[in-house]
Amino acid sequence: MSFYCPHCGIAQIITDKAFSRFANTVHVGKFAEMVPPDKAEHLHVSGTVVSCANPACMRLTVDVALSSGRYVGGYAKFIEDSTFVSKRLYPGAVGKPFPDHVPAPMFEDYQEAWSIIELSPKSSATLARRCLQGMIRDFCGIKKRTLYDEIEALRLLANEDRLPRGVDADTIEAMLALKDVGNIGAHMSEIDGVVLEVDPGEAQKLLSLIEMLFADWYVARGKRAERIAAVLKVAGAKKPKSISGDSTHREDKAEG
Repeated sequence: MSFYCPHCGIAQIITDKAFSRFANTVHVGKFAEMVPPDKAEHLHVSGTVVSCANPACMRLTVDVALSSGRYVGGYAKFIEDSTFVSKRLYPGAVGKPFPDHVPAPMFEDYQEAWSIIELSPKSSATLARRCLQGMIRDFCGIKKRTLYDEIEALRLLANEDRLPRGVDADTIEAMLALKDVGNIGAHMSEIDGVVLEVDPGEAQKLLSLIEMLFADWYVARGKRAERIAAVLKVAGAKKPKSISGDSTHREDKAEG
């Protein structure tokens, strides 16, 4: 099976030796989550455990699910479409790994936003907003009074075709959307007396934008610098080296 390791970020094919399923039947009587209530008989706990195939990682990933179950032919089975909890138990909600090209302050905000996405989506969105502002100030060299002003300054540069290398004009509207959702977390917002909320799915979309900008801005710039440095190193190694003795000999011969 194909697998993306949340620890090291390596996509891989997992063999049977590194993959295992588990399931257990738990009898707790009737419970409110039973689906359908007239056929469900027990709680069905199931999950998977995967060991990363990357020799430098080899860490575990554990997913669990809670469903309704019933007995079929004397065997305990889970009921299709009855799962009411499905989540990653370990390593929990984590973002993608990125190389050191991404500055530590922004990457720390990103990681913290992922770590609390289930517990507090609003706080996660607020951290994503702060991460975006830090990126605009660091990568684009734009620092204004508010994030809105900074995004508008980017829009002006886009209109003048003067955006920094790697910054795509198409992402500006997405940045504004991230700012707006992040504001809900930073300041209580309401429409017609109803307090606005941020759900984990919305916060996850915001962090996906941060991931894209990390890759398009910092990682792309870092890899480009590495490639240029590698070429210059090769070119430097191929330059002929002058020999001081030969040079002196040629000078003496010319004077004679």
